[in-house]
Amino acid sequence: MRQATDVGGFIEWHTPPGENPEEAVAFGRLQVFGVSHHVMAIQVKENAQGVQEAVNDPYKRLDDAYQLDPDCCYQTVAVPGWEGRWVLVAHPHGT
Repeated sequence: MRQATDVGGFIEWHTPPGENPEEAVAFGRLQVFGVSHHVMAIQVKENAQGVQEAVNDPYKRLDDAYQLDPDCCYQTVAVPGWEGRWVLVAHPHGT
């Protein structure tokens, strides 16, 4: 499944949500400005205290993403065709 981005690139999802019932995480590749990136989408919700929590994240991938910026929560996005809100994390291949 391929989706265009606002910066002239695209995301190609290798494991879209729902394909892996073990976790609510999708994996893919982001091509932007000619550079290939790993991309991960993690489905999140807000708990009663207003804190972001992953919906189904047995491998603690959201916690890993917070290591990049521990003082904030991530802005969530709606991904066309997917239910819920998602945090997108991308980093260049080779890192």
